[in-house]
Amino acid sequence: MNHETYQPKVKDLMTNEVFTLFPDDDLQFLEDAMDWQRIRHVPVIDHETNLVGVLTQRDFLRLAISDLANISKEERMELYKSIKVEEVMTKSPFTARPDMSLEQASEMMGEFKIGCLPVTENAKLVGILTESDFVKSFNKWNVSFAD
Repeated sequence: MNHETYQPKVKDLMTNEVFTLFPDDDLQFLEDAMDWQRIRHVPVIDHETNLVGVLTQRDFLRLAISDLANISKEERMELYKSIKVEEVMTKSPFTARPDMSLEQASEMMGEFKIGCLPVTENAKLVGILTESDFVKSFNKWNVSFAD
């Protein structure tokens, strides 16, 4: 009798309800959304929900103006409002398919040192898989470690 073990898929762990941005949104909106939603990875979609890019907290921090800069909060906010997401997003990011194995997805994330994989079907965004999803899964699936 052949007992195949189930290989967990991206769809088993991904987040389905994803906060997204449009390319013409500005960096002030991104900063506010990351604080409000407590998120670190934001897919960028067009108006047909096609994935066109991704912006991460690391991307934002790389170009953010330090609080040590000699400008007011209002000046910084005005500057961020003048910069569009499409100017700083990662275009053509690595992605996963819902039926991809979690093993393949985790290997990709590790190899390319990325913290998230937008999940797409026919170029449409259907979810996101993040490092946090893997961490949460340890409790969800009651993983135990052998001595």
